[in-house]
Amino acid sequence: MDKILEPLKDVVERQVKLLEVIKELEKSKNDILCAGKFIDFSSFNQDLSTMIAQNNELEEEREKVVQSIQQAYHMDRKNFSSLIDCIPDDPSKRDFECLYERLKKEVGEIKYLSKINQELIQAALEVIDLSLEQEGLGEKDIDYTQKSETKKDKPLLINKLI
Repeated sequence: MDKILEPLKDVVERQVKLLEVIKELEKSKNDILCAGKFIDFSSFNQDLSTMIAQNNELEEEREKVVQSIQQAYHMDRKNFSSLIDCIPDDPSKRDFECLYERLKKEVGEIKYLSKINQELIQAALEVIDLSLEQEGLGEKDIDYTQKSETKKDKPLLINKLI
């Protein structure tokens, strides 16, 4: 059974490594937000989107490997965690249990950081809104999507900065 489990172990290890990188990006965003800085996160988000797409590909690959193992051993449909239970007690079972725990841990930490980052961004946006309201600027005054040719017709926030 060890030989047929190698591809599964390989794909899960690659997935865990990718999730660790995703988590580090989320941590970087969190550090910036916790420091009270509000920057353009588009490059972070673009990198995250690329890595999430890669993770989805690894997820699909993992599912295919699990299905091939099930077919080879004539097993009922199982997911990765329940497949581990079918591995005989030996070092490879412990390796898979550790990998599964690392996978769960990384996903949980990414979800937590992502949620915190969303809340911090929302709080920062609310502070910006309050600041602009205190300056007497309304939503129309700060609408950057307006098409205007003259400086006078541009949003007041831009006029104040210019």
